[in-house]
Amino acid sequence: IRRTVAKMLQYLRFPDKRQRFLWIDALCVSQDDYMEKEKQVNRMGSIYREAKRVLIWLGQEEEYDDR
Repeated sequence: IRRTVAKMLQYLRFPDKRQRFLWIDALCVSQDDYMEKEKQVNRMGSIYREAKRVLIWLGQEEEYDDR
């Protein structure tokens, strides 16, 4: 698991430890298998359309960021 994904998971964790279901392309799609990746990328439209909420992680806010 990449450091950026680990940071995102920590940031999005509910403080009261409630369960949260996430679909994370970096984890759910084999990045090394081109055929599998192509198949999953084709499904991403329906995954996002059917999602209750979509979050896009741009990274952790830094002190000097204007976000």
